[in-house]
Amino acid sequence: MGLDPISIALAAVSAVSTGASIYKGQQADKQNRKAADLMRRQEQLKSLQERRNYIRSARASAAKAAQAAANQGASNTSAAQGGLGSIISQAGAGLSFLDQYNTLSTQIGNVSTKANRAASQAQMYGGLSQLAMQGAGYFANKGGKPATTATGATQGPPVS
Repeated sequence: MGLDPISIALAAVSAVSTGASIYKGQQADKQNRKAADLMRRQEQLKSLQERRNYIRSARASAAKAAQAAANQGASNTSAAQGGLGSIISQAGAGLSFLDQYNTLSTQIGNVSTKANRAASQAQMYGGLSQLAMQGAGYFANKGGKPATTATGATQGPPVS
């Protein structure tokens, strides 16, 4: 019993469309990785600007405090030195927070990229599995009736 032309055409269309789906899925995955890289670079630039602003603000505060102490003739007192030390310490703590935040943002981006890639691959393998199941149902059918799944749904085109 030979294969009819319609069944062959349907199988060919199914194979070609699965191949195209896999190819497009790979392209989408590649573009998602590029977008994630660009977003990371954007966050790094933003972080760098925040860091500069934070340092600038801390320096301005330290300069104001030093000027105020000098105006009062107390620039060499322990109170003035303690105030400047406090400003410097707070600036260091703020910069440390920014560093930790940036590290977490990078880790989140990396995990998100991996999750998107895994989802894309799962979808691709699901399509391949469906194609294989259709082919198996088609070729397992010798009586000319469509094969059925466990739920009773038909699989593959009928054999003539």
